[in-house]
Amino acid sequence: MAEKEITSNEISFNADLCVVRKSQKANSFYLVRNGTKLLTEGAGFDSDSEITIYANGNEGAIITNGATVKIKGKGIENVKFDPVAQLISSGKDFIEVQLSEGTYYFK
Repeated sequence: MAEKEITSNEISFNADLCVVRKSQKANSFYLVRNGTKLLTEGAGFDSDSEITIYANGNEGAIITNGATVKIKGKGIENVKFDPVAQLISSGKDFIEVQLSEGTYYFK
């Protein structure tokens, strides 16, 4: 993983790879490989361990060896995980979950 956080324009991340696509100043999708953080204009995530995550709006997938992950974005507090994830907390525009090793889909 990257040794330090990288910040460019409105994007801040810590990962081996980060791709963010914006459309009309809103996030269209993002992909982060082996990362612990992505923040971009109210959307993104924080994780206590490296994860790979793809999100397109409020749908996506996470591959992890086990992590606590806080996902941020408009309306993200309403997503459900498959398989079911342990909910730690949620509120307006965020959800925090504990994930065991595996691949999780959310929508």
